[in-house]
Amino acid sequence: MAGSTDPAAFSSAAFEAFHPFGRQHSGYAPIADDSATARPYSGNGAVLVSGQQLTDMLQKLLDALGRVPVRENCEDSFSWALTTNGVFSVKSCYDFFMASLSGPPLDSKKILALIYLWKYKVPSKTLDFGWRFIHNRIATRDQLVRMGVLVEGMDSLCSLCMEKEESLSHLFLSCEITTRIWRRVFMCLDLSDLLTLEDFGDFFYNYEKIPCLNKRMIVANVWLATVWSIWSKRNAVIFKEEPFSFTECMSEIIFNSWRWISSFHN
Repeated sequence: MAGSTDPAAFSSAAFEAFHPFGRQHSGYAPIADDSATARPYSGNGAVLVSGQQLTDMLQKLLDALGRVPVRENCEDSFSWALTTNGVFSVKSCYDFFMASLSGPPLDSKKILALIYLWKYKVPSKTLDFGWRFIHNRIATRDQLVRMGVLVEGMDSLCSLCMEKEESLSHLFLSCEITTRIWRRVFMCLDLSDLLTLEDFGDFFYNYEKIPCLNKRMIVANVWLATVWSIWSKRNAVIFKEEPFSFTECMSEIIFNSWRWISSFHN
């Protein structure tokens, strides 16, 4: 059987080898039969394919195996087909999916914002949060209503001011509670000659307005610390029923900013 090149002969022998009750089964049509006369058996949910179907499948398997180089005296191992050396890489996987996915292209400014974001040595969860922030994929209450998790109405109100629907733009940029945070941080950074408060809120779209690279790095870290602290305190209000504290939020922003800026220089 191993030396046979006839797929029909090979399929018949293979089927009998792997199905020992094939010859005796009352509902079995001989595998060597032509597909026109083969009678697939259906019983207890099982369906036997016709002889021609199995022949075609085994021929495809033989064709696939024929393209694989076989080496003697060598242990089996896995090989990644998307790289020349056979070793898996995230880049090759990313390139493969990017080539196969379809959709509208990203805005060029958003691409630059994302590229600039990944340069920073902040915790990975904060980087991920920044990435989702730029994509507007934060699980704010308006998004949860849209997904059917919450009901529109009281459930969708901002958990800090309880006056307007909680969206990303409202929670981080226009809520009267968080606006106080942004103003204080903006004043501490002394950016009024370079950015407006609105520019600072969308910093990763406006980072090029700061010509000094060192100051740009400082502002980026402080911005990440600000959005991360606001989100953390917002979650504490919802899930721990803690009151929002302006002082604690500012203290967390200062501490995280100092820690991340220090690590950037190391």
